[in-house]
Amino acid sequence: MTEKTIILDSENFHHLLKAQEVNKNINGVKVSISLSVFDIPKSLTSNTDEEQEKMKLTFHYIDNEKAIERKRNETTSIFVGENSGKLMGFLIKYGDKNPKKIAIEINEVVDKEIPNLKRENQRLNYGLIKELVSSSEVEPLLK
Repeated sequence: MTEKTIILDSENFHHLLKAQEVNKNINGVKVSISLSVFDIPKSLTSNTDEEQEKMKLTFHYIDNEKAIERKRNETTSIFVGENSGKLMGFLIKYGDKNPKKIAIEINEVVDKEIPNLKRENQRLNYGLIKELVSSSEVEPLLK
């Protein structure tokens, strides 16, 4: 079992956070919606079991919300916050996939989830996770 962790410093990911802001004009009033500190992961851990060819990615937030597992297909499960619905992790049976394929698979699952989300903060959180998984800073964890 191999474990790797990176700290997600908001200064390094500021551009990703800014991209998740939503600006709307409601009856002539400009409204900006952005993620709260509770919806922004502070670190990310990958646990790889080479024998079983599985990888678990866990996003750590400032709260300690319980994560619920939801199987999405034969190779991927997501973990979501029991109360918030935010993305807290992934379990992937990767087989012979290279790291770039894992990020692509995660992003495909996230893309399918976003249209079903009820709250704007959930959509912003999922969008941020999608961008983080595709970022060059996170890519080393997927190896």
